[in-house]
Amino acid sequence: MPGNPIARSRARTHDIKNITPRIPAEQWKRMSDTERIGAIFSDNLDNIYALISIPFAEADLHERALQVRVFEIFMRAGLKFADMSARREEAHALLEGLDRALSERARQADAGGVEGR
Repeated sequence: MPGNPIARSRARTHDIKNITPRIPAEQWKRMSDTERIGAIFSDNLDNIYALISIPFAEADLHERALQVRVFEIFMRAGLKFADMSARREEAHALLEGLDRALSERARQADAGGVEGR
């Protein structure tokens, strides 16, 4: 039989199709970006910090791609946080305005007597 059977068996075991992922594909699709980062680095923030602290010019292609991905996720999370903060301030201002309008209306109704009843 031509070829080396041991090498063929090793090649089959290293085939991408035979690798079982740590996280099922359905669960991966439902994860947020920050959860994906945590899953890739096994929730180890020290590894993320070590990756980010490598100067971009000295990083290899794989490290650069990960750095860009982590930066993108951090920026997206920061923008989402800023948007949530702005919405919270707008909601607070709206509720204060509504409270003032309702209290003014209640004062007018009390001053005018019990006309509507």
